[in-house]
Amino acid sequence: MDRETRNHILWLSALWVVFSALGEWLVQVAVEHWPLIASTQGAVTGEAIFFLMRATVPVFVIVTLIIGYSAIRFRVPQDDEKPAEAQFATNGLFIAAWVGLSALLNVIFIIYPGVYGLETLWSSARAAVAQNALTVKVTAKQWEWDFSYPDEGIETVDKLIVPLDRPIHFILQSKDVMHSFWAPAWGIKKAVIPGETRDLVVTPTKIMDTLSDPTMRIQCAQICGAGHPVMRSELRVVSAADFDTWVAKQQDAAKQEAGSMSGMNMGGGGSDQSGGMQMQDNASGNMNMNGSGQSGSASMQDQGVGSMDMSSEGSGGSGSMNMPSSQSNTDMQMPNMDSNGSGN
Repeated sequence: MDRETRNHILWLSALWVVFSALGEWLVQVAVEHWPLIASTQGAVTGEAIFFLMRATVPVFVIVTLIIGYSAIRFRVPQDDEKPAEAQFATNGLFIAAWVGLSALLNVIFIIYPGVYGLETLWSSARAAVAQNALTVKVTAKQWEWDFSYPDEGIETVDKLIVPLDRPIHFILQSKDVMHSFWAPAWGIKKAVIPGETRDLVVTPTKIMDTLSDPTMRIQCAQICGAGHPVMRSELRVVSAADFDTWVAKQQDAAKQEAGSMSGMNMGGGGSDQSGGMQMQDNASGNMNMNGSGQSGSASMQDQGVGSMDMSSEGSGGSGSMNMPSSQSNTDMQMPNMDSNGSGN
């Protein structure tokens, strides 16, 4: 190795150390200002993200530095008109070291945090189900969330209220299209697929609510239609005592509502109404109309011409009509008609 090559390697090494240290410091600043993660499971995924960020900084710096250093240091002068010479260089040791190191890093990252992190999440989920986990059924539909607590007998509330430091076993279902159950403050997200029942376990570690921190909310993270941006619900983490008080109030309200529904009696009654209308003309006759209940009668009479009598009696709808005429000695009798039109 000639002196010029050694100088290039020394310069690259020095720059790599400086920029890697700067990159690690920036990552640490980002971690310190990272959004709050208020759940046990979110802390596991957060640690995996932070580890990968720190581990990839030196790799990112060396690759970027080699490209930038080569472009600047070995740039052909603008006034150089000589044809470019064919350059062939190989270094078997460097290639073997680069490939071997890359493979080793990938294996390390697959084992940790990959397999290790997944096993931590799965084991915590199994332990939560075996322990005194709170079961919450979550139903997603365009464009709202419904929550129910089957063990507590609480049905369909529009906000999620859970106790502190107690595992929550979510049962996720969708009524229409694909959604995604996402709580930013918990650092968790789970797809909600139509026709499937999916499980998610979360253990809250901080008392907070949506009003104090907007990241403490339930938000759909899968585009599901026109109302997707507003598909969110309020989320509150309270103490165990406050949660028990809230459950008792919800149960009392449900009992009162059930009692009022069972005791409701609908009935009605009415009294018969009757009325009469009479019109009389001494010269031409009189007209009398009278009705009571379901029966009624009407009489029309003209003493000079004849008489006409209409009456209806009984609830069956039968009626008779009699029209006599004294001058023509002609009687006209119309038979009784029942409600279906048959004559008697």
